[in-house]
Amino acid sequence: MERIGKKQLLARIRADRASFERALALVPIDRMTDPILAGAWSVKDVLAHLAWGDREAVDVIESRSLAGSELWALPEDERNEAVVRASRSRSVQAVLAEFHEAYDRYMAAIERLDQADLNEPDRLEGLSERIPGWRPWRLLYDPTHYAEHRGPIEARFGPSRDPGA
Repeated sequence: MERIGKKQLLARIRADRASFERALALVPIDRMTDPILAGAWSVKDVLAHLAWGDREAVDVIESRSLAGSELWALPEDERNEAVVRASRSRSVQAVLAEFHEAYDRYMAAIERLDQADLNEPDRLEGLSERIPGWRPWRLLYDPTHYAEHRGPIEARFGPSRDPGA
């Protein structure tokens, strides 16, 4: 797996997040809870899911190990559903605030890392054993994740869509 510089990684994350934020801006606040995505997820659910991932990455960075939620022991679909289920009773405003706060903490944590922290598997306890061949930066950042969630939002709320659909 490729090595990456910290400036390059931060630029990629910021660009992906900015694209996602542009899609998010298309969603009227009163439509954030509409079940529009696969698995009946709403945009609010996606935001809770992304915030959870950012919080978990901060835990990994701070502990320097593959520590974190017990939800990681579940298969991906079950884990994602548990995260979404836990956020369903929360307000859109609370989830939005958490989405932004978690990202800020995530970016600040990555800023504190150095080149070796991002690229040397032995800098994260348990990484080599659990995910051979991976570098820490790849565990902390999935280059396809924002786009995966941005696409359906743009398809549903983009300019070519009927605003009442």
